[in-house]
Amino acid sequence: GARKVTDSKGNSRITLPKALPANEEALFEVRRATWEKVFADYFTTLCDEEGVQESNITPEEEEGLKSLTKRVAEGSIVVCQTDKSGRFAIMSMADYEYAGSKHIKGDQEVDLEFIHQNQELLNGHC
Repeated sequence: GARKVTDSKGNSRITLPKALPANEEALFEVRRATWEKVFADYFTTLCDEEGVQESNITPEEEEGLKSLTKRVAEGSIVVCQTDKSGRFAIMSMADYEYAGSKHIKGDQEVDLEFIHQNQELLNGHC
């Protein structure tokens, strides 16, 4: 596409765009004021004094979420997205590795030096 003045890092000349007609500027101001009012209404009705939203899950669900988060951090389970429905699935690490093994079957294992050499070659940094 067309280059803009701000695309050049060394260009110190920046020209601001012309102002819009007054009626369009007024519409922007009305839109901004409406957004501010909607936010303020939301904030006062659905957030506490510190700005934190009320939880939309039950205490039991929250406890379960903490437990799952801990198990993911420990590495005993993996949470991933399913291929077909796009929903979440929880698998043991062993099941996850088994499911992925069919995708990498027959792949050649390489070391970091091999990767760097090929990146330099492919990116033209010979």
